[in-house]
Amino acid sequence: LIPEIYYRRNIISKTDFGLKQLGIPFIGGITLIDVKRSLLKINKFSISADLGFSYSTLNSEQLGNWTSTAIIPALFMGSDRLYIGGKYNQLKFDGEIELFRKIGLSGSIGFPSVVLGMTLGKNLRIQPEVNIYLTADEKYSYIFSLGVTHYKKR
Repeated sequence: LIPEIYYRRNIISKTDFGLKQLGIPFIGGITLIDVKRSLLKINKFSISADLGFSYSTLNSEQLGNWTSTAIIPALFMGSDRLYIGGKYNQLKFDGEIELFRKIGLSGSIGFPSVVLGMTLGKNLRIQPEVNIYLTADEKYSYIFSLGVTHYKKR
């Protein structure tokens, strides 16, 4: 279980900009920026598309030293209070990752994930999420997120 924090703000109508941080930047963390666009809204049900980009580093005697970049397209659906989404995480890395070396991976990896979340609040929202990742060895890993989203009053 790995915690993640993020901040999201709407920049124009139907479009949000997000910044996420997992771990400590440039030491062993992952920084992600993304743009989310609302595609369809019917009553309280909506569908949104998201495109994220990340940069990460790891400097560890146990796990190895590496840097990576990723592109993460996603699709979310749900209400103003509960949502579910699917992501595809395409990761490219440089350096040696002991865990990846043990299972025969190098250079690039892609894996799906599912996001389950809820929203508390109106203009300033608290958003707890759980991200469930299917890894290369067909096991699951989880990342719990806690986000803050700020919506400008219109």
